[in-house]
Amino acid sequence: MICDMCKKNEAAVSIEQISDGAKKNIYLCRDCAAKFGFGIFSEKMDISIKNIFNNYELNKKLEFENSPVCPHCGQKLLDIRFKQKIGCVNCFSAFKNEIAEILKQKKKDLRYTGVIQKSKVIGFENKLIAAELRQKLRKAIEAEEYEKAAFLRDELKALEKKYESET
Repeated sequence: MICDMCKKNEAAVSIEQISDGAKKNIYLCRDCAAKFGFGIFSEKMDISIKNIFNNYELNKKLEFENSPVCPHCGQKLLDIRFKQKIGCVNCFSAFKNEIAEILKQKKKDLRYTGVIQKSKVIGFENKLIAAELRQKLRKAIEAEEYEKAAFLRDELKALEKKYESET
């Protein structure tokens, strides 16, 4: 987990605030934690959780206001980071390096979930099925199962005819 304050170092301290039923977590690295009085060797133990959260909220607000924007859809980079949803296809090119970094940090699936034309989906599914049939056909020929290979060949031809008639 990366420090929420400096956005550079690995977090070493986790602070949880529960207020009015809402739960907030802040993760701090050793340096940022020491600035707020957390730490084993800290001489000053006058810790103000409210002060930490106020600084955190101020940093978040400033970070959001200064966040780069996609020139095509207006989506902010921070929205992509927190919601893990891309605004448009052009966001990928506008934030290419940032999205790659998000993927490295989060190690999660971040994919475009916009609208895809039905004809393209059907075509893609047919291509996947055809590739699977070709692979089975190759294996059947290698295993010298010629009857099975003939059946798979016929299925592949029928699928290709069906695909041609749909497009």
